[in-house]
Amino acid sequence: MAARFATCAGVRLGHQLVSTAFYIWIVVGSLDVYAGTYDELLGDLPLLPAGESAALLATGAGLLAWTVFASAVQVTVYRRGLLGWPPAAERERRPTSRPPAPALPARRPRFDPRAVAAAAAVAFAVLLASTAWIVLAAVAAWLALAWATARGDREPIRAGLAFAALLAAGAFVFGLLGGAALDVTLRRTARAALLVLVATWLRAAAGEAGIREVARRALRRAHRVPAAAEASAILERLGARGSLAASGRALVGAVRDQPRRPASLAAAVLTWIAVEAARFAPAPPGAAPAALRVRPRDRVLVALAVAAAATLALPAG
Repeated sequence: MAARFATCAGVRLGHQLVSTAFYIWIVVGSLDVYAGTYDELLGDLPLLPAGESAALLATGAGLLAWTVFASAVQVTVYRRGLLGWPPAAERERRPTSRPPAPALPARRPRFDPRAVAAAAAVAFAVLLASTAWIVLAAVAAWLALAWATARGDREPIRAGLAFAALLAAGAFVFGLLGGAALDVTLRRTARAALLVLVATWLRAAAGEAGIREVARRALRRAHRVPAAAEASAILERLGARGSLAASGRALVGAVRDQPRRPASLAAAVLTWIAVEAARFAPAPPGAAPAALRVRPRDRVLVALAVAAAATLALPAG
C-alpha cells in the first residue's frame, strides 16, 4: 500500500510541478507577475509573507497537500477495485461486441497526419520562443489558413475554443493583477489562446486515428526506450473511434441513480470500469499499419509554418 501511494504521489506531484511551471512561465509569462497577483490577492492576510518566494512556497504547499489527498483517495479506490474485480467467468459472459478501430477514418483528412504534427510542432516552438506581435500575427495567419484548408474533424472545436478562452482569461487577469504592462499582458493572452488553438487544430486536422498512427510510428522508432514497445502495442489495440464518448455516457448512467455518498459512487464507478473493460474488443494482432503518403500540399503546410517561424529573426518593434 505504501509503495503504491508513493508511486502514485510521485507521478502526480511531478506532473503538477511541470504543469504549474508551464502556467507560471509561459501562460502568465513570468514569476514576478505571478507573485504580484499572489500579493494582490493574499498579501493583506495575516501571517502570510509576500514576494516571489512566498508565492512559490504557497503554491508548492497547495500542490503537496492536493497530492497527498488525491493520491490517498486514488490508491484506496484502485485497491478496492482490484480486490472486487469480477472473476474471469463473469467477465466472459459480458458482451464484447464493440468493433475494432480502423487504422484511419473512411473520410481521410486533407493533410497527412505526420505533416500536421510537424507543422503544429513548429508553431508550438515559435509561440514558446516569442510573444512579439509580428510573430503572433504570423502564427495566427498560418493557423487561419491551416484551419480553412484542413477539412478536419469538428468534434474537438467546441472544447478547444472553451479552453482557449479560459486560458486566455487567466493570462489576462494575472497580467492585470500582477502589474504587467497592458501591451505585455495582451501579447501573453494572445499566445495562451494560440497555443490551445494550435493544439485543437492538430487534433481536428489529423483526426483521432491520425494522431494515434503518428504516435505508434514514433514509439516504434523509440523501441530502445523502456516501455516504448509496450506503449506501441497498447496503442495498436485501442478500441473503436467514439468509444470514449460511449463510455462517458455509460458512466453517467451508472452514477445517475446512486446515493450521493462516496462509497456508493465509488462502487458504481468501479462496476462501470469492470463492465467497460469486459466490453473492450481489441484490434486484431498483426494488423497492417495505415498507408500514409506525403503529398505536395503537406509540404506546403509545413513550409508555411516554417515561414511563420522565420519572423523570429525580425525585429520585435
